[in-house]
Amino acid sequence: MERYVRTESADTINDFLYFMEDRYAGGRTEREGNVIWALAELTEGGRVLDLACGWGRISRYLTDRGADVVGVDINETMLEAARRNAPKATFVAADMRELPDLGTFDAVIIWWSSFGFFDDGTDQLILRKLRENLRPGGKLLVEHANAAQFFIEAAANPKGKTTAQRIGDDVMVDTRRLSDDGRRVVGNRQICRNSRVNDMPYDMRLFSGSEIEYWLAQAGYTDVAVLDRGGDPLTWQSYGFVASGTAPAGDISS
Repeated sequence: MERYVRTESADTINDFLYFMEDRYAGGRTEREGNVIWALAELTEGGRVLDLACGWGRISRYLTDRGADVVGVDINETMLEAARRNAPKATFVAADMRELPDLGTFDAVIIWWSSFGFFDDGTDQLILRKLRENLRPGGKLLVEHANAAQFFIEAAANPKGKTTAQRIGDDVMVDTRRLSDDGRRVVGNRQICRNSRVNDMPYDMRLFSGSEIEYWLAQAGYTDVAVLDRGGDPLTWQSYGFVASGTAPAGDISS
């Protein structure tokens, strides 16, 4: 399933980033970065793989704290923005299913619901293969939306939910619904900016805390834990979660 490959024009991606940069102003990146730093047990000089790094907001925070960051994304327009935003990081264009040899890392992070783009077998294989990118004792962190919140949303809005973000005369309208099988959110962002109107469809796998915990354990990680985005215990009221696992020493069958 080719859900991960972004086919939008550079104008569409840049218009999307215009709204995202406004949305993530006000300290949110710092708060999330602090959680990453603590859960991954990072220290200055630690190597981090920021997978599906987008426009580099997390990479920027981590490099500013002294981490050695390699960001990977499949979209060149996103990477151009990332190189501007996080000039101390290294960025590589690659598909998460077929990563080049990047060496080993103290932590691999997959942030902003950037996991679950493919069929379940492929996504599970990605988790197993990422162990090869971690030193023994290294941490994998997967941040994602909490399925429980979307089930609540779907119960209140069975035909889907529409929200809008406005900056001056520019508007981004997000319409999303729960898939018929309840396993995915299917949506579209319609972006109206500078006399352009463009669509960005998306398709996101949903996970409960217990499901992603099971996936990480099955993929061979130890010390698996699932917390909310602030690092507190996960509840059904948590909008998102951070799942963490440790790469074990020695070989584990893939």
